Amino acid sequence: AHAVTVRSDQLPSATPMPRRRDALVQELAQDAADRRRSRVRRRLDRRHGAVAVELPAGFPRHVAAFALDLDRTLIAEDGVLRPRTRHALARTRASGTHMVVVTGRMFRAVRPYLGQAGLDDLVVCYQGAVVADPTTGEFLLHVPIPLAEAREAMDAVLAAGFHLNCYLDDLLYVAEMTPEARRYAEFQHLEIHVVGNLRAWLDRDPTKLVAVGDPAALDALEQELKP
Repeated sequence: AHAVTVRSDQLPSATPMPRRRDALVQELAQDAADRRRSRVRRRLDRRHGAVAVELPAGFPRHVAAFALDLDRTLIAEDGVLRPRTRHALARTRASGTHMVVVTGRMFRAVRPYLGQAGLDDLVVCYQGAVVADPTTGEFLLHVPIPLAEAREAMDAVLAAGFHLNCYLDDLLYVAEMTPEARRYAEFQHLEIHVVGNLRAWLDRDPTKLVAVGDPAALDALEQELKP
């Protein structure tokens, strides 16, 4: 499926979260399958707040590449790439390891962070629909949604009353300026392009569609649309 659904609980909250120096270490696996196959142990040094990772026997001494998410991984909800994180990325790159950021964000929304971090490896955007060169800005791979399928998804989302974001040419388009659109754009520092009737306006394959709304209602719509 090409269309991507973003629920309201995945957007930054209107009330800022308490700011912390660094992200917390998730010590317990949240899924039973993850708990069964977890073989990497973390030991927390509470004197200095450092984490020692004990890798399993036979783990490769040299890792060729790390694939990293951006939101809630390299940056927290405040959208800040902290010096400690930049230092860790720089040390890893100095060892000869590639650092590949894989994100659902638009290319233009992730590119500034790559510059801050000094990362020049290819970046995967739009949940895999785009692979881009952060140095030149060239899209080396682009797999958009076929227009007919995009319109079908748009019809269902709009008929259900949800806000819809449309991404084309690495730009964000909406039918009207709504609180959901404004929050989303401000969070990612994006310019919003208001085009009126989004369904009638779209005449090419979009890169991504995002429906924003109540999680339970979106889950119900997803069930309805499943073949």
